[in-house]
Amino acid sequence: MRNKVPFLLVLLALLVAAPAAQAWPEPFGYPGFEAHHLGTFGSTGAGAGQFEHPAGVGVAPNGHVWVVDEQNNRIEELGSSGEYLSQIGSKGSGAGQFFRPTALAFGPGGRFWVVDANNLRLQQFDEEGHFIRAFHPEGEHALADPEGVSVDSAGNVWVSDTGHSRVEEFSGTGEFLQVVGGGGALGRPTGSAIDPEGGLWVADWEKQRVTVFDAAGNLVRQVGARKPYPEDHVDRWNLAHPDAVAIDPDGTVLVIDGSLDHVAEFNLDGEYLSQFGFYWNGSSLEFVVPEGIAFDGKGDAWFSDAGHNQVEHWSVPRINYLATYDGSFSGKGEAKLQQPTDLAIGLDGKVWVTDRGTDRVEIFGPRGRLVAQFGSKGSGPGQFLDPTAITIDRHGNVYVLDAGNHRIEKFNWKHEFRFAFGNNGERPLAGEPWSLATDAKGAVYVSDEHHVIKKFSGDGHFVRRLWKYKFPELARMDIDSLGHIWGLVPGPLIQRFTSTGVRMGEVGRQGWPGYGVGEFTGAEGLDVDANDYVFISAVGSGRVQVFNEEREFVTWFGKPGLGPGEFSRAKVPYWEAGSMSIESDGKGDVYVIDPGFARIERWTLPSGI
Repeated sequence: MRNKVPFLLVLLALLVAAPAAQAWPEPFGYPGFEAHHLGTFGSTGAGAGQFEHPAGVGVAPNGHVWVVDEQNNRIEELGSSGEYLSQIGSKGSGAGQFFRPTALAFGPGGRFWVVDANNLRLQQFDEEGHFIRAFHPEGEHALADPEGVSVDSAGNVWVSDTGHSRVEEFSGTGEFLQVVGGGGALGRPTGSAIDPEGGLWVADWEKQRVTVFDAAGNLVRQVGARKPYPEDHVDRWNLAHPDAVAIDPDGTVLVIDGSLDHVAEFNLDGEYLSQFGFYWNGSSLEFVVPEGIAFDGKGDAWFSDAGHNQVEHWSVPRINYLATYDGSFSGKGEAKLQQPTDLAIGLDGKVWVTDRGTDRVEIFGPRGRLVAQFGSKGSGPGQFLDPTAITIDRHGNVYVLDAGNHRIEKFNWKHEFRFAFGNNGERPLAGEPWSLATDAKGAVYVSDEHHVIKKFSGDGHFVRRLWKYKFPELARMDIDSLGHIWGLVPGPLIQRFTSTGVRMGEVGRQGWPGYGVGEFTGAEGLDVDANDYVFISAVGSGRVQVFNEEREFVTWFGKPGLGPGEFSRAKVPYWEAGSMSIESDGKGDVYVIDPGFARIERWTLPSGI
């Protein structure tokens, strides 16, 4: 649709001149939304199944794929497997002829409309490619450089009148209905799509966003609006030059970004989900000047790749098993959390939270009502100095890691102090203690900065030291039903060990910005629930990933941000924040500390997890 050679030359020059250490980061996608390449069809030329700048694509109800072959002034029909079937059109201005066709869209009954750009008209064809009608808007409704088209469920046609910075709606017989996007709301509208509720989504190349209108033409929202990259990394996505948009019946939104040569995925609320098809990595499966996009009846996506003169077929899997955000709590008044560091779930479902900002423990009901609090700053019985971890054993005994006093304090379920251990006797805690866990038999494990794990009995007696240097620095630790030790280590990744320190495997890797499966940036929380599902939270990517006991990815939830169901450290500096710790109650609810707002978020897991 437009000449991108200057942009690509500038990009190439920058890439050549850039030092190797500043290579473009690998593309990322949210877990579960990874697109998979299914096939590539076509080649350069004017023969059957060949293309010269394929500019648009549409899928008929019977699954056949129709491709706008712009420079050959024709439309080609492919089978659902990508094989060539037929073609219509030739260069000209007669019925069924084209002069630079740019887009097509299917409507009711399998009939489709084609934007015949240089003839400043639209033409309609039936599902077999037979010409039905054409209309040529005139006067104040005349078109200028039209580039996109979509058809709603009533058969009305929405045309991107690109040269006039607007979208015009016509009836199926060519009667003018309304103008959308006037008054500067649109800059250079290109592709468009209709969502399941009848809303119009318009890709705006010039204004670097997708603008959403309702069926009456009222502005609803702007998606991917360009803005400075925030310091808190809350909004990780900006569109550069969106070119086309497609929406399937379940509300999955795909947007072609014309400058970055990839596809971005959003939901109907305009929230960014994923991206794929980067040009920079040099893979033959990636796009160069993608311009057209359409969904088929299976939910797969078809793309016209003008740079490669090909059509590409991708699957776009959906996740429908994410956890559900159910609210948050943080206390009130003097009981308000300040720097929550860890949490544990009691046998009665109450949530116990250590807070190093107040040097105490807060106890909340499952729905967030403050039930009790105890502790104060100091070194006496029941006092704390930087409490950093808490765990509750199968009998309801509560253990608090009092890091500043180098000890563990034990309380009963009534939060009555029992005794302290680890800071006296033959094996005191050495260095800074980091993490705390209990096993199924009631034993207590403590990790420290010296790569040591010490095991104590539930009554505070030293049992053994797990061999030094067999373990890395375990910032967080938990124990599964078989007694295996799971630890969060710098990297960050999760490692699993036998109870004697033999390494059994790992989960995850350091990743920027930590959106891929098993990628973590700022991983801080680790929990292994009663069913041996492993929960890993990372404040850098603002999400929780879930794995089974075989270290296989299951699902994820959360996102970076400041609102409900989002996680961030943006409100306070890093050194003043708590930790994004996580705890599952084993009955379907998961509690996560949101350090940016010093609050606890509660999520409900889908059945089966």
